Amino acid sequence: MYSNLAAEQHGGFISTIGNINACSSYLCMTIPAGMTLYFVAEDKYLKIGSGVFLALGFLAGYCAHSESWLLGMGVSFLVLLWFAMRDFVSMLKFLEICGILWIASVFMKVTVLIAGILECNSYMYLNFSFDKMQNELLLNGYLLAVEGILIAGVLFFIWSRKKSGKDLPYGMIRKIIFIAVAVVAVIGILLIAAANLNRSTWEGAFSVLERLRLQDSWGSSRGYIWRLTVEAWLDLPLWDKITGYGVNYYHMFIQQYGGAEVTEYFGGALLVDAHNELMQILTTMGVLGVVGYFGLLISTIVKSAKRVVVRPSLILGVIVVCSYIAQGLVNNPTVFLTPYLFVMLGIIKSMERDRDAEK
Repeated sequence: MYSNLAAEQHGGFISTIGNINACSSYLCMTIPAGMTLYFVAEDKYLKIGSGVFLALGFLAGYCAHSESWLLGMGVSFLVLLWFAMRDFVSMLKFLEICGILWIASVFMKVTVLIAGILECNSYMYLNFSFDKMQNELLLNGYLLAVEGILIAGVLFFIWSRKKSGKDLPYGMIRKIIFIAVAVVAVIGILLIAAANLNRSTWEGAFSVLERLRLQDSWGSSRGYIWRLTVEAWLDLPLWDKITGYGVNYYHMFIQQYGGAEVTEYFGGALLVDAHNELMQILTTMGVLGVVGYFGLLISTIVKSAKRVVVRPSLILGVIVVCSYIAQGLVNNPTVFLTPYLFVMLGIIKSMERDRDAEK
């Protein structure tokens, strides 16, 4: 894998399935599947096995050293919380999964500390030790202590309520939590959109919006790539906007509309994808491709969600697809991932049509 690869790029290929972003995209499908299995498993040994799988999966996410996996995991936990807030048993299972993530995080923290003492020089350790988001923030010792106490406290509270037979108004609590999440998300999206759509500088009371303006250097130059991609797509003829420039022809599209600027910015390297699945589909397959592709994904989520009550294992169709879409905000479909996604979709569709399992 390292043959003819620039030395400074070696740290980006420490996984066994493409680069670190491809690995994170893969984990954003497999870990949610493991979460579903743990959540619906009734057999003791299957639950233990899926728990071990989850712990290893969370560790792999840290080791992949790509923060994009956090998007998929964040959405996965929100989806699972939605389905868990219906009874004590479901909530206890959800909190157990939170506990598995916490244990994996503590194990990762200890591993990093030991690696530092032993002066380890592996790519994984060297990259991760300078990661401000994951190593310095998420694995901060004080934060881990607070998280552990919080998870244990809520677990004890739910367990004690269950033992005493005192029910909780799960429906009302769920509505409050998710309405709050939705309001914060909408406000955040509107503020970011306002900050970036305004061509001039925000001044006075609105000067704080300047901090939300997307910089070219953001996200390993994703800010630059996204800005250039949107500007180039707007320059496309109307028919190409509808049908796309051509499947797998992003590199030619951006070269034609970005030209020497792209080559100079990346030091002569070829830009081959948009690092955003929506933009990639939009530029290569057009509006029709976006409607068809994301229509398939969204319809899968909706159909699965409607039948979860009948068949709880169809949480798989909601959590996996939502997680994949979330990580796709900063990643790209690749030959390693798209086939696996459609295998997962095939499994989900098969489960939807399995009438016998519902009887």
